[in-house]
Amino acid sequence: MTSVKHLTLRTKLILAFGLIASFSIISSGAAVYLFKAYQAQLLSVSQSQGEPLIRSTDHIEKLRTLSLQLERIKSADGLSQRIIALEEIELQWSRLLTDLEATKALNPDLSEIYTYKPESIKQLLTAIPIMSRIIGELYYTQEQNETIHYDVLKRQESILAFYRLEIHSTRQQIAVIMQAENSRKLNLLTDIERRINKLTSLLLEGLSSKHNQELSRLAHRSLIVLREIEQLNNLLDQNIQTATAAWIIQVKPYVASVDSVFQQRKRQIRLKRILNSHIDQHVLKINKLDKITHDSVKFLKSEIVTNASQITQDIALASKLLIALAIVCLISVFLIVWLFVGRHIIRPFIETSRSMQLLAKGETQISIPKSREKEVKKMLTSLKVLQRYVAKVNDLAEKDSLTNIFNRRHFDKILSQSLSDKESNTSISLLMCDLDHFKPYNDYYGHQQGDNCLKFFAQILERLSDSVSDHACRYGGEEFAIIILNKPSHYAESLAQLICNETSKALIPHKQSKCADVVTVSVGVATMQIDEIKDVNHLISIADKALYQAKNNGRNCVLINEKRCS
Repeated sequence: MTSVKHLTLRTKLILAFGLIASFSIISSGAAVYLFKAYQAQLLSVSQSQGEPLIRSTDHIEKLRTLSLQLERIKSADGLSQRIIALEEIELQWSRLLTDLEATKALNPDLSEIYTYKPESIKQLLTAIPIMSRIIGELYYTQEQNETIHYDVLKRQESILAFYRLEIHSTRQQIAVIMQAENSRKLNLLTDIERRINKLTSLLLEGLSSKHNQELSRLAHRSLIVLREIEQLNNLLDQNIQTATAAWIIQVKPYVASVDSVFQQRKRQIRLKRILNSHIDQHVLKINKLDKITHDSVKFLKSEIVTNASQITQDIALASKLLIALAIVCLISVFLIVWLFVGRHIIRPFIETSRSMQLLAKGETQISIPKSREKEVKKMLTSLKVLQRYVAKVNDLAEKDSLTNIFNRRHFDKILSQSLSDKESNTSISLLMCDLDHFKPYNDYYGHQQGDNCLKFFAQILERLSDSVSDHACRYGGEEFAIIILNKPSHYAESLAQLICNETSKALIPHKQSKCADVVTVSVGVATMQIDEIKDVNHLISIADKALYQAKNNGRNCVLINEKRCS
């Protein structure tokens, strides 16, 4: 002890810093090792699960694009539009096939989920040129039908004009000289005129018929009427026979030939059936891949949460070890060294552990600590990447898969949080929107068109709502809701009326509606102060009552707290 007391200050400092250096080397070495170990684990999670998760969400978007292009092929009239849609389908399938294989390569466990056969997609790509030829032939037959329609009407107009002159002339002769022959001629002319109209009607009906049996019946009736015209024509004067025979020669190929109206229409129906069969194969494959992709998203989310929990436990254990080493250093070294270690190593490590624990529970609004240490920065960068992945997963869980707006889960969450946070929120408005007579619309136009209608209405809500204070959600089925925070009551009333007006202005046809010939919406509005609300159901009940009253008042209107808004 005496020798230590006689040591110079410089020597004491050297001894002290030597002790400091030994503890620093031990603690720093352990910290560096742990940082690198957990950095590697985080990078592994981000590469094997985070990256496939992002790719899977991209697959879902590509599948939605494919579905839209298939609908475009069905609904488009122009040849160029259909060909462009077909080219886009071929491009999307090719990209999707490559992306699926790349996603499987990132995580071998996904091979058990992605059970599709690449050959089946390649078969769809091989059949696309056939679809292109069918579309071309359909467009050609459609043009032929338009030409025939025009030609038939033109020839009908020409022959009927001739017959009207003959009928008028014959009636004048009867008025001057009453002869049985003139009366007989007049009857024949009117009979042939009536049959010409009948034959033209049958031909035009054949151009729009959708059933082969109906086309066969129309073809048989058309042939009978044509023969009756030929027989009656033989009983008329030579000049009338000549004109009628010329018309028969021009029209007969449309009635009875391999290129008749009815044969062309049957060929067109057959081509459409083949095209729809190809489209159905694409739809089946899209639905299967969509289910597989959603299963992979669920699997990856579960894996991320599991790995995050494990890493959190490991980090907690490592934190305890480093804290113990830091305590030893604190006893042995100066206060400034402890502050350095605590500020630059221990504190970021503890904060990272807490952030990982919150992230493992699904919380994404966490503060990421900062550090000037290179190794810590890399780990924090990986943590930020993982934070984005979890946020994206949470976003998918709170988004409606059809309309891509918030779902009922998000609605319940936001409403509950808003009512509990009375310091930040003073007032709240709730808009309950219900598409009028939507079930008859769905039954009449089909579920696909019904889904398109729901998507379009959701886009109206997103476009009109304030992204800061308003939360547009799909409440269930054809019912939507908007939560408005800290806005005056007239804002909610104006927004509700604007939604009602914009929906009507969209002019979506609705033949089955009892209140309008287009798709409309009824809106119930409830605006209250936060302190006045007993619970969540209290506010929902008031808005529901207003919506119910709006329906009873004829629909296509807005009611605010059971008082109608003009």
